[in-house]
Amino acid sequence: LSLSALLHIAGPQLVEAHRQDLFVLVLDGITPTPRKPLVLEAATCIASLAALDPTNVQVQEAMPELIEQMLAACEGNLTPSLIAALSEIARSMPLLHPDIQMKLLDSISFTLQRTPYQPSGTPNYRRIAPLVRGGTPSASAGPNAKGREAAVIQALFALAEFDFSGNQLCEFVEDCVSLFLDDSSPQ
Repeated sequence: LSLSALLHIAGPQLVEAHRQDLFVLVLDGITPTPRKPLVLEAATCIASLAALDPTNVQVQEAMPELIEQMLAACEGNLTPSLIAALSEIARSMPLLHPDIQMKLLDSISFTLQRTPYQPSGTPNYRRIAPLVRGGTPSASAGPNAKGREAAVIQALFALAEFDFSGNQLCEFVEDCVSLFLDDSSPQ
């Protein structure tokens, strides 16, 4: 987070000389290993790089890979800081907004219904049967029930907070989000 603040203070001219090193550093932060967990603050730094100089060719070329890695590394853990970072990147680089929307909808769909997102009207679109029968989605028992509930809450938060304008989400909401409206969980 301090690096992100430093980027804003330094400005694009001072950052230019160290841009490649910064990309290596943030890519390392969003690439977890067995010995090193994902550093979610790296997503904030990536958003700061995008906002600092969105017209820079290096930034434009690196950003799709960085976004892909951020979403892959989070493994469905769509934290508010990750959503804020993706929102900032989408605002700073509007050409990436549709791609970010689709990747984020895929992550949300995998979390909520364990299938990739399919926009309604696409040739392979099919209505999804509810994942849980005879109860609410949080009624799924098991050792990972609490972790699953937290992931579902984060996915629903991401769906509410990120700008998905331009997408027809009515059937997606009806097919999988509405299942969580009658959930007994207080959240």
